[in-house]
Amino acid sequence: AAPQASARDLSSFGAGVNTLKALIGIGLLSLPYATQQVGCVASVVGMGVIAALTFGGIVFAAEAGERLAKRWIDTGRSLRRIEAEDRSGGQSDGLGAEDAPFVSKEQQPGTSAGSHFGLGPFDEAVQEVLGWPGQLAWVSSVLAAQFGCAVSYICLVVQIVQRSWPQTDRLFATLGLGSVLAVLCTVPKLRGVTVFSVTSLLTYAIILGILVRHCVSGTGGHVLADTLDAAAVPLGVPTGHQFATWFGLVSFSFSSLPVSMSIHRDMREPARFQRVTACAFASCWIVDAFTGVVGCLAFGEQTAEVVLLNFEEGMLTDCAEVIVCIVLTLTYVLQMMPVFNCAQAACGVSHNYVLVRMAILALSVVVAYVAPNPLVIMSLTGSVAYAVSGFVLPPLVFLMASPEPTALEIFAAVGMFAIGTASASLAICGAM
Repeated sequence: AAPQASARDLSSFGAGVNTLKALIGIGLLSLPYATQQVGCVASVVGMGVIAALTFGGIVFAAEAGERLAKRWIDTGRSLRRIEAEDRSGGQSDGLGAEDAPFVSKEQQPGTSAGSHFGLGPFDEAVQEVLGWPGQLAWVSSVLAAQFGCAVSYICLVVQIVQRSWPQTDRLFATLGLGSVLAVLCTVPKLRGVTVFSVTSLLTYAIILGILVRHCVSGTGGHVLADTLDAAAVPLGVPTGHQFATWFGLVSFSFSSLPVSMSIHRDMREPARFQRVTACAFASCWIVDAFTGVVGCLAFGEQTAEVVLLNFEEGMLTDCAEVIVCIVLTLTYVLQMMPVFNCAQAACGVSHNYVLVRMAILALSVVVAYVAPNPLVIMSLTGSVAYAVSGFVLPPLVFLMASPEPTALEIFAAVGMFAIGTASASLAICGAM
């Protein structure tokens, strides 16, 4: 049965940890390869820009939903279903206050006022200001991004298992991992996922330690002094393909808007949402930049698409591979939470939510079995899906939802929309 706890039961600490874990994931292992495409200096600066743009998109998305909600309530045009449920003394259906769709006065409380996909206040804002075309773009980009991320998790874990035990059949490894994920998918809400996030963040410290060891000792096949100049300033301007690869992987690494909307919905103190998210993004930028630079300096032009594959064979590498498998397995549920929320809301499921999740899990396992390289999935979803959901739609919806935006808000929204659209277009063209 669905949980009966209060909808907003996520502490600020839990929100920060879950946000940080959503940011620090499989994309971290590909950042050395991304950095090698454009050079250390350009990559570090670019990561900062993308981090700022992504954080701005999250702020715009949250504010757009809240401003529309306030405007509707102030004008008496609509009511929230959740308010009617609270007045009746009934339990919520497991969704937060922001999850309940708006209903007009002519509708009975509890009926849907249009398409609602359980993705928080921004879902409702997109529906109101852009209609079904905008909501189709939003929902499809979110689902593609999060689903693609989860599939890449499964692909990489299976690859690591087969690398460690070559005799293992890929179908057997994929089905075995799916069985483990089925158990984890029974965790109902983000509060239960927090313990997974803390464990995953701690284990990544070991990965970074091994990477630093390779960089200092030069055992990755290159001596640090020989690769420093070439890695810091690459020869010539990056090609379109190199920029597309870098942009896709970095955007993938920093993307967290759907998860952030779920976190905003579940926070006990939503007023602290922006501060918690800003701290998480600043911390992630430091970790990502450090990882990208150190990995690039350690292995130079020989940097693998997933830096784990550069590690020398031995106990440390075996330990790192086991850690990555554990981390990605635990993180699967966190990344899929927006997809679960969307499917449960679309199906109108408040009880027996496990059945919906098992169906989605089965689909992701099938796709992972037939999918090729996880890097391709990360790059494509980062360039297209994350750009649309994180850089393009939030500032556009924010401006349309704000009756009297300030000059600073207009400048920030238009600038973010222009930069996000241009970067995504260049990346898509470069990938072709």
